[in-house]
Amino acid sequence: MKKILAIALALLMLLSFAACGGDKGDTTASSADASEAVSNAAEAASDAASDAAEAASDAVSDAAEAASDAVSDAAEAASDAASDVVEAISDAASDVADAVSDAASAE
Repeated sequence: MKKILAIALALLMLLSFAACGGDKGDTTASSADASEAVSNAAEAASDAASDAAEAASDAVSDAAEAASDAVSDAAEAASDAASDVVEAISDAASDVADAVSDAASAE
């Protein structure tokens, strides 16, 4: 965004210099120079905008990939935690069953 603004300001300054030129004798050459400068500035602005769009696209892709990795890691951690809880409940149920069995045989 800053590059585009800088190019636009440079183009504005260039046009103001062309408009305020002191040599009135050869306005055709001055106009041709101004046209070429405008064309060059427009091309530079287009290139800068293209580069900025590509950089933004790359940043979005990187952020999406990082978010996908984070979600995948969180899902794996949640699955591991759920497995641990199921195993703990199973062990506790087995311990309770053993305790009930021991209490019944003790009577």
